[in-house]
Amino acid sequence: MFFGGNLLSWSSKKQPTVSRSSTEFEYKSLANATAKLLWIQSLLRELGVFLSAAPILYCNNIGATYLTSNLAFHARTKCIEIDHHFVHDILVQKSLTVKFLSNKNQIADVLTKPLASTQVNSTDIFTDYFVYFSIGFQLKILSEIHHPHLLLLLGACLDHGCLVFEYMENGSLEDRLIRKNGTPPIPWFERYRIAWEVASALAFLHNSKPKPIIHRDLKPANILLDRNLVSKIGDVGLSMILHSDSCDTGPVGTLSYIDPEYQRTGSISPKSDVYAFGMIILQLLTAKPAIALPHIVETALSDGHLLEILDPEAGNWPIEETKELAELGLNCAELWRRDRPDLEEKVLPALERLKKVADRAQHSASRLRPSPPNHFICPIIKDVMDDPCVAADGYTYNRKAIEFWLEANNTSPMTNMPLLDKNLIPNYTLLSAIMEWKSRH
Repeated sequence: MFFGGNLLSWSSKKQPTVSRSSTEFEYKSLANATAKLLWIQSLLRELGVFLSAAPILYCNNIGATYLTSNLAFHARTKCIEIDHHFVHDILVQKSLTVKFLSNKNQIADVLTKPLASTQVNSTDIFTDYFVYFSIGFQLKILSEIHHPHLLLLLGACLDHGCLVFEYMENGSLEDRLIRKNGTPPIPWFERYRIAWEVASALAFLHNSKPKPIIHRDLKPANILLDRNLVSKIGDVGLSMILHSDSCDTGPVGTLSYIDPEYQRTGSISPKSDVYAFGMIILQLLTAKPAIALPHIVETALSDGHLLEILDPEAGNWPIEETKELAELGLNCAELWRRDRPDLEEKVLPALERLKKVADRAQHSASRLRPSPPNHFICPIIKDVMDDPCVAADGYTYNRKAIEFWLEANNTSPMTNMPLLDKNLIPNYTLLSAIMEWKSRH
């Protein structure tokens, strides 16, 4: 299957029993593929994702290919059930194209030798049930889950095979911890808050009904920071909806953050994410690589040298609270799943207590360097608005920014839903508050 111009997966089947003709078997397979294709198209339409051209199904049996478009052949083929003849109607509607592909260029060879550009283009889609289900379901998950600390899906582009998410100005937590490109360090109290935000988003995913959503690739590179260093978990599209005792064929994720029990047994559970979260806590404290980090922190704690391994760029760490956070990180990163604390009952309450300490420190620091309230910030330009106005989606934007957006779009920049109109209403109350704040600061 191709999603846009990117090959996602392929599969092939052997004929399980001897059919009355190879044409019958091939045609039935083609009809089943058509039904699956219609299902995934309807799912994508519900998500607001549309194909730019009719998808193409390739068949390596010329007789089955002719059957899709020639009713005369249908009439003479008594062995094929009538309910499979709907493919012809789909072709007449121009919702699908069926083409013959010789055996020497069959789909199974796509991974071992390239097809000529004249045979396959960027809109070709080879149907495979598992891939359609997987990609469609991931899009469905992303479109339905909403949490302040989960990255917001804005849309999808089939032509380029990509998903479009909200822009996060400060990049990934990984880049900010190593101060890539000379970015300023993250203060310790912001790191406390980030730990709480990530834990709250994980708890939300794990409490999804009817089954928990397990991220499986949680790491600093998948935690993004906005203009105000508010964190959001990304790459949730790679997560799986699983029972807590589900087993996989092989581990998925990044080596240093993969639950050791998952690597050993293939058994996945919400506590697999807890292990990765423990590693993230230790990196927030030290800004060191994840390899062997639990051993480094555990040794420093037992020797009474924790202060020596903390990131000095984060400011003056409160010793007792930081020691508590380090111990919490080590508990989360225990080798055995049974030894890790429960996220909701143990981890979140502890982080909420530490967040209160961080909030007080941040409040003291903000007296010296005040930052604007979040509702003063335009969600498009990520800066204080000088002419706030309300759009049809109910959100307030800077006038120039939203006018520029509306020149090329008919949807909301926040929800990606169609706007009823392009009228803008001045928000004088907010403008007055902004002007007062500017006069004081």
